[in-house]
Amino acid sequence: MNTQVQHTTNLYHRLYTMGMDIYQQRHQSKLSKDDFVDHVLHKMIEEVLSKGEEIHSQHFINLAYWRVIDFLKQPQYLAEWDDRVDVIDDSRATHAIDLKFYSSLFRQLEKMLLDANTKEKTIAVKLMYVVKEYGLTKFLGVKLEDFTEKIPSTRQGKEHHVKKFKHYLSELQFNNRMGNTLDEFLPQEILDFSKDAQYLALDSKVKKLQYYATERKRDAIRLTKSLKNISELENSRFSSLLNMKGNVLPRQLFLALIQYLEASFYYREVCTWDVGFFISKYNYAFCQKRLGQYKSAKQNYLDALHCLDENKTSNHKKIALTSEALAELFFLEKDIQSAISYFQKARVFHPHDLDLHFGLLKCNIEINDISEIEKGMTQIVDLGKEIPNPFKKLVSNIKEEYSKYPIIKDRAMDILAMIQK
Repeated sequence: MNTQVQHTTNLYHRLYTMGMDIYQQRHQSKLSKDDFVDHVLHKMIEEVLSKGEEIHSQHFINLAYWRVIDFLKQPQYLAEWDDRVDVIDDSRATHAIDLKFYSSLFRQLEKMLLDANTKEKTIAVKLMYVVKEYGLTKFLGVKLEDFTEKIPSTRQGKEHHVKKFKHYLSELQFNNRMGNTLDEFLPQEILDFSKDAQYLALDSKVKKLQYYATERKRDAIRLTKSLKNISELENSRFSSLLNMKGNVLPRQLFLALIQYLEASFYYREVCTWDVGFFISKYNYAFCQKRLGQYKSAKQNYLDALHCLDENKTSNHKKIALTSEALAELFFLEKDIQSAISYFQKARVFHPHDLDLHFGLLKCNIEINDISEIEKGMTQIVDLGKEIPNPFKKLVSNIKEEYSKYPIIKDRAMDILAMIQK
């Protein structure tokens, strides 16, 4: 028994009773009563008493949730998992315990989000704790700082957090002058590793790990695209969302976050097995970018580029995709000259790619380089390709904002005439 806890206070007895209620209702199948009391409950009580704050039952429940999670990361509590844990039971798996634990945690969160009875307040509060636990600051390009602030565990506090959650969702969907924020995070294609020679040379455990990572990544992409078009979820394991009443956007968002997080953990592990594995580096960075981990993503994209020989034609597509991803990251960080450099590098290998041309155009608009804007828009017209509809907002804004420049205005009108109906 911990001697630092003062058993004589009324507050101690109230906290102890609350803790045991939590154990009875939520965690009895996870660990023994003695372990809960000795290794979780006393630490929770110490934490509350040391802060000297008024405690609410929901606050204590949330605290218990994470303290139990911390305790269950120990190896002796990681016995029953799904098949994927077999691929990380190796001495080289530096994060094996975390991987096993989080795989189970994410499945539990998925189950909660796919349950129609889960309330929006619960989703918002759980998301806040996940964001804090993993130190996330952005997701899909939108800031998450509001989710890390301290919010009272009261009905008003929860409603306040739900309001912030709804504001986050509206920011995600907001069309600014550079186009839809979300469009920057909707990939057009996924790199296929199944025929990659380096992948085929790996031992079976790493192949399985790579497979699980890519499976989660594909789910994340499907969910991200569903934020704009929910029909993307048809014939998927998330299809139950299609039949739910009310706003399912919070569930889609949270599920996407979970998939990106889990995929990033698996890719991180594959990268420790073979540091020269291009596809794992690329995919790891891909997930980090969407999770707002821009610095790490940038380094992994650069490492991925260094794995490729530019003289091999088979690598040109990979170089273009990776350079474009780096350009987008530099653009998000407002390093426009670096963004221009990588967009140009990508365009060397994919000269007819509209996304690259429009990426350069956005960069030149950002620095108001009139001659390059004129040149870029003329090149887009000269390609003679049908323009995807998402670019309509950007081109319309250019037409209005640069109306005093005849060449830009004329090219904008030409491009608008080429946009898909």
